[in-house]
Amino acid sequence: MNKQELPGLIDAASAYGTGGGTPTGGAYEKYIAKPETAAWSTLAGKGRKVIPTVSAGWDNRPRANGTCDWCGNFSNPAYVIDPTMQELEDHTVEGLKWVQDNIKGGSGAAETNTMLLSAWNEHDEGHWIEPALEKYGGAEKLKAISRAIGRAEARAAAISEQ
Repeated sequence: MNKQELPGLIDAASAYGTGGGTPTGGAYEKYIAKPETAAWSTLAGKGRKVIPTVSAGWDNRPRANGTCDWCGNFSNPAYVIDPTMQELEDHTVEGLKWVQDNIKGGSGAAETNTMLLSAWNEHDEGHWIEPALEKYGGAEKLKAISRAIGRAEARAAAISEQ
């Protein structure tokens, strides 16, 4: 997890999620999508098995109020602006495509045929996909992910027909 190098102890590299950003809010593509995509291929290039992670955002500013006992002293106000639903859909498609391309026929790095989507309900870290009240987006993140899965299924079907 989190790109640790533990030969013989872990079967595949992955990450909990991708943070970062700026104090005024960094762009999702720059601070999450591109670094995650690059990490998958970098790890695979080192001969590692990979379970790619697609993060749905990053904003742990809610922890700044001091109510998070396990967080220690909060001092990093950097966050990533929530992705547009098109950005989330596209990045999810990238992750699913990477898995499809790197199972056995590709590099073999994705032999588990698995991708992680971070995370269901990490509201105080800003990377949730759990449905919210309509005024906060409702189920739009799940709908974007569903569209991404549909696109990946269509791609897989087209490849298998060739």
